[in-house]
Amino acid sequence: KAFRSEPSVQASGCAFLSNLANSKLRIREAIVGVGSLEYLIGELKASSHDAVVVQSMCKALKDLSPAEAAIDTLKRYNIIDLVFEAADRHLSEATVMEASLALLWTLSAIHRYAEELNTKDATNRALEVLRRHS
Repeated sequence: KAFRSEPSVQASGCAFLSNLANSKLRIREAIVGVGSLEYLIGELKASSHDAVVVQSMCKALKDLSPAEAAIDTLKRYNIIDLVFEAADRHLSEATVMEASLALLWTLSAIHRYAEELNTKDATNRALEVLRRHS
C-alpha cells in the first residue's frame, strides 16, 4: 500500500503474483488464501483510470481465479461487472482489452461463471471489442 499511487510498482506486483500463481496449484491457493484477491480487486477499483494497472490486475486475477478458494471472493465482489467497468474506461487500449477478455475467458471455464457471463451480455461485448480493434 506504500506505493498505491505508483502504477509501475502496482503492475510489477501483479506480474510477480501471476508468476507465482502459474508455478503450482498449492501456491495459487496459498496466494488467494492470504487475501490477495481482495487487495487486487481494491486496486482495480482504485486505479481503474490507469490502463497499465488495469491490464496488470486483469492478468493477475486471470491467473488466480482458477483457485478453488477464489470463486466465492470473486462472486462477492462482482468481478465480472468490475472488469467490464474498468475495461470500458480503456476501450481504445488493445492491451487492456486483451487482458480483460483473457480474464473473462478464464472465468467462463469455471462452471459458476459461464451462465453469469451469458446473462451479462459478455458475448456482445467481446464482439464489440473485436470489431473496434480489427
